[in-house]
Amino acid sequence: MRMLPWFVAGCAAFAACVADAHAQGVLYAWEKGTGIYEVDPSGPTATLLGGGAGAWNFPEIEYSYPDEVLCSDPPSGTVWSVSVNTGHIYAGGRLITFPPEGDTITALEWVDRYLQPGLLYAGLTVAGGGDTYLAIFRFDEDNFDVLVIGGPTTIPVAIGGLAYDGETMYALSAGGSRPKLYTIDLFTGIATLLGTITLGGDQAPPMTALEFGSDGYLYALPSTGEPEAGRLLRIDPQTLIATDLGFLGSTGFTSLTAPPADRCNEADLAAPFGTLDFSDVLAFLAAFGEGCP
Repeated sequence: MRMLPWFVAGCAAFAACVADAHAQGVLYAWEKGTGIYEVDPSGPTATLLGGGAGAWNFPEIEYSYPDEVLCSDPPSGTVWSVSVNTGHIYAGGRLITFPPEGDTITALEWVDRYLQPGLLYAGLTVAGGGDTYLAIFRFDEDNFDVLVIGGPTTIPVAIGGLAYDGETMYALSAGGSRPKLYTIDLFTGIATLLGTITLGGDQAPPMTALEFGSDGYLYALPSTGEPEAGRLLRIDPQTLIATDLGFLGSTGFTSLTAPPADRCNEADLAAPFGTLDFSDVLAFLAAFGEGCP
């Protein structure tokens, strides 16, 4: 029986993917009034990229392929892009068109970012407090339209961070509250409480900026104004136990993101990235079924 050429190529690509591991532990953090930093959790250390970006305060950032970070600016209702190579903000932010349910973005997280166009999820609420919603961004050339998914999430405070592991979307209650971890259904927007995060056997401080690292752990930052501000926390998503990794050198860090795991080739469409498995096949079949526009 003749073996199809694409099957042979796929096997070779699979072997290459296994050998090509994503660099461990690279994160990015935003410091209020300064700019974006590259964070090495093993230290931990934080290194300013470029000469800084000026007096901006972005409560949420999200790595966006390739090599730029999307930054939400609630006062202006705008999303800006920042280069992770130079640290500079690109000119021409995109205005957000908000739905009636909310006017403030508190969290951002990509799902299937390698599929075109991919889905950028957001935590949505009203400035000053109100119901919280899971939403998605719809892109056009100049603006971001925000579309609400279902009804309120049942999370009683704003969403302080979203993190997706390829299968499950996790949400963190916003700073100022006891830090609780939830899962959110991507189709209904309904949240399910997993529990309260602990640190050193006691209640963890209010935190924000939830993000998955390449090691499979969640990372977060204590809220500014807390005694633990500026420290990097690693959270086990199974036990909800946080570990204090150390001080990053400033108490002004407000948001956190991580680059996606490297794809080993164009067939690596779905998480876990860096390897070819059945999830990539399912992603291809789903895209194939939609056909060409």
